[in-house]
Amino acid sequence: MRREHFLIAIAAALALGQRASCMTHAQTGGLTLSPVGYTGGRFELRINGPPSRVYRVDSSTDLVNWSVLSENLTGGTLLVEDPAAQGLRYRFYRASANPEVHSPGQGILALQGLRSNTLVAGKITALRVFTDELTYSAANRIETTIFRPDGSRLLKSWPHADFVAIPNSSQGRSLVVRVPGADLPWIGGYHFEVSVLDVQGALLASYSLDQAQLLPTKDLLVGIDRLWAGSVNPGTPQEIRKYKPPAMRWHDWQVSGLFGTG
Repeated sequence: MRREHFLIAIAAALALGQRASCMTHAQTGGLTLSPVGYTGGRFELRINGPPSRVYRVDSSTDLVNWSVLSENLTGGTLLVEDPAAQGLRYRFYRASANPEVHSPGQGILALQGLRSNTLVAGKITALRVFTDELTYSAANRIETTIFRPDGSRLLKSWPHADFVAIPNSSQGRSLVVRVPGADLPWIGGYHFEVSVLDVQGALLASYSLDQAQLLPTKDLLVGIDRLWAGSVNPGTPQEIRKYKPPAMRWHDWQVSGLFGTG
C-alpha cells in the first residue's frame, strides 16, 4: 500500500533546562520546520507551509523510534508545543503533510495544442496538473491510469526527465506530461486518474478527469459525409480544413451509436 504521508523536514534541538541550544531548522520546497525555543516551560516549534495542507509532527530521542506529537494540523503558519522536551538532552522532530487530493476535474486539464475544449482521438494529448509548492518541488514521477471507451485500462508512467515543470502561470505551478495519440485511438469518453509521486514513491497529489470526450478527426467526418452522399471521394485537403459537420447530422451520429460516447 502506498504511503499517505511523506517526510519533508527534520529539526533537532538540544534541551538544557529552560533553554535550548544547538537548534537547527529544516526546509524543503514550501515547508519549513523551525524550533522556536522555550515559552512558559514548554518547547515550541513553528511550521510554515501551504494553508491547504494537513500536517503532522513527530518527535524522537534517537531518530529511530518516533511518536506522534501533534496531528491534523491545518493552516499556513502553526505553533506546536512539546511539553515532554524539558529535561531531555536530545530531542528530534519531523513534519509531514497529507497529499493534495483534488475533486474530479479540479486542477487538471487535457490539451491538444493550446486548446482544452476540443479534443480528437488519435492525437498527442497533454495532461497538465496544477500543484502547490510542496508537490512541485518534490515531484519525481507521474503515473496515470487511462480508462478508454472500449473498456480497456492503460497505465502510463513518466520519470522526472520526461515531464515538464512550469513554475509560473495564472493558476500557479504546474506539471505536464504527454500522452501519445496511439494510446487514445478510440472516439468516445475517456477517464484519467493522475498521481504525482516523490522519489520514494509516496503520494504527493492525486487528480481525476472524468469523461473527457475525444471526437473524430475532420478527415474522418468528411469521408463519412461523402459516403452518405454516395461518393467514394474522401475530399480535398482544402475541404477537410474548412469542414464543419451539420449540427443535426452530428446529433444523429451520436444517437445512432456510430460515434457513441462510450
